[in-house]
Amino acid sequence: MRLRFVAFIGALCVAHGFGLSGHARSEGMPDLLWVLVSAHVLFAGFWFVAPLTLWPRQGHNRPDVSRRLHAFSRIAIYAVPVMIVAGLWLALIIADGPTGLLGSTYGRLLLLKLVVITAALALGAYNKFRLMQPIDAGEAGAFVHLRRSLSLEFTLFLAALITIAAATTLFGPHS
Repeated sequence: MRLRFVAFIGALCVAHGFGLSGHARSEGMPDLLWVLVSAHVLFAGFWFVAPLTLWPRQGHNRPDVSRRLHAFSRIAIYAVPVMIVAGLWLALIIADGPTGLLGSTYGRLLLLKLVVITAALALGAYNKFRLMQPIDAGEAGAFVHLRRSLSLEFTLFLAALITIAAATTLFGPHS
């Protein structure tokens, strides 16, 4: 339990660091935009590590994997909408509205990230609504399907990270 608390404090510090730097702190941005960035990064980080924490490893039995899937699902129900709303709001503010999203490379990369994240969300929904019950029931092959789904989900997360890295480091909101 102590290690989880330390990890949570570390995640808060990293998210806070992102919030206090970058485009959200640029001149002309709302003063408390860093709070929105921090929340977005915190929840995105939670979701990014999900495939790693949910991965069925050797020695983990069905009840253990099932328990982790259900625990993640209970948190994700609240975390994912906050992450999405915060991300959309940030994109609109930093890119100067819909015109900035469509009219700049930065904005188009943010929209590409949205498409990639939507695909990852669809996989998460698939895991919740199609795989949890077979895993709970101990059906043969359910772990294989979960591993495949989590692998694809992690690949999509990496694509989203590469996309946002390109948007924020190569282009910027006003390029």
